[in-house]
Amino acid sequence: MLNLPLSKRGAGIDVEIDRYKRDLAKRAKTYAKASAAQAKIDRAAAHALLDAADVSRIQHLATKCSQTLPAMRKHLRAECHWQPKLVISLLA
Repeated sequence: MLNLPLSKRGAGIDVEIDRYKRDLAKRAKTYAKASAAQAKIDRAAAHALLDAADVSRIQHLATKCSQTLPAMRKHLRAECHWQPKLVISLLA
């Protein structure tokens, strides 16, 4: 039975495979949209925390990382985009 083409193995196996692929793509698209929305919310929260952060807290982080205060702010600003949950955990 393995030597038979898919179209001759059973009734509508091609249709089942197409339906399965369509459902997988739909789920992936829904997950991607939800992830993008959550990332946008996290980025906004990280930027808000950074803007409201006390200078002494950022200075403490800069000292720990052997950076200057402006360099640390720039680094945290960049991380707000790429790793917003990291910034939230550092400044919360």
